[in-house]
Amino acid sequence: MEQTLEWNRQRGCDTVAGLNEVVRRGKLKKVIEESIGQYETSLDEAANKVMARLNAGDDIRMMWVSGPSSSARRRPR
Repeated sequence: MEQTLEWNRQRGCDTVAGLNEVVRRGKLKKVIEESIGQYETSLDEAANKVMARLNAGDDIRMMWVSGPSSSARRRPR
């Protein structure tokens, strides 16, 4: 959670007032695109960790992946 909060602080959108300012300045699209990129990077890292465990012989029976359920846009991979 702290990592996400710090990411938002760095972009000035860790408060409602800050987010409103991002919107006023027309920078929301950039923040959303960076957010999607960060999420996809974290998915890649998780997949690499799972594959490393599988390659090491670990028996992984189930895993969950959740994400931005309110996202209306999907980026092609």
